[in-house]
Formats: sequence, structure tokens, C-alpha cells
Amino acid sequence: MIRYFVLFLFILIPFYASAHSPIASIKPKDGSSLYEPFKKIEIIFRSPVRLIKVTIWKVISIEHRSMFKNLFNAVETQKIYRKNNFINEESTYHSIELPSVGVGAYDVKWRAISQDGHIIKGKFSINVLGK
Repeated sequence: MIRYFVLFLFILIPFYASAHSPIASIKPKDGSSLYEPFKKIEIIFRSPVRLIKVTIWKVISIEHRSMFKNLFNAVETQKIYRKNNFINEESTYHSIELPSVGVGAYDVKWRAISQDGHIIKGKFSINVLGK
């Protein structure tokens, strides 16, 4: 019986440790195509985190010449927004007001610190089609 309990703990602990603060939702959604430029980003976490960095890159061109370039991120981008001086406040809801963006594809990268002190990060993409 004790063996099963110990085995159960070994199985349970990695799942608990890897779930630092999963995302509940992101607006605009990853991979979404919008007809109007987005003015803010909302990130909602399942538990409070401190958001420490958000960077937005506009995709300029994508080269598909070889398999190796695809593996090593052969995407030309231009940084259009970066903020890393957020209020040092833990919250489940974070809203980031943005400068005006135009038509094009965008990659958004964010970084936060969970309550247990681990750095968590993520990335999502948005495509602005225009009217």
C-alpha cells in the first residue's frame, strides 16, 4: 500500500510543479485575423502573476528557402513595441494599451513571474487584414 502511495506522489509532483500559472485566455486570440487594428492586449492567468515584459514584433517577410532557415526562425521582423516597466503588482488580469498598429502580421511575446517565483513566458500571433 505504501508503495502505491509513493508511486502516486512521484506521478503527481511533476504535474503540480509544471503548472505554475497557466493562461486562462488571451485577447486577441492566438492566430486570429482582425479587420481592425487591435488597441490593447488582455492576458488572463489562472492564478496571480507579475507581468514583467511584453514585446510586439511586426513580421516583415518570411523566407522559405531551405529547411534549415525554417528551423532557425528565418522571419524578418521589426520591433514596434516593448514595455518592461510594469507596476510590480500580482494579478490574474493584465491589460496592455498599445500604440496604433497597421495592416500586417504581428508576433506578441510576454514574460511574467508566477507566485512560486518561476518565470513563465508565451508567444502568440495576430494578423490584421484591414477593411
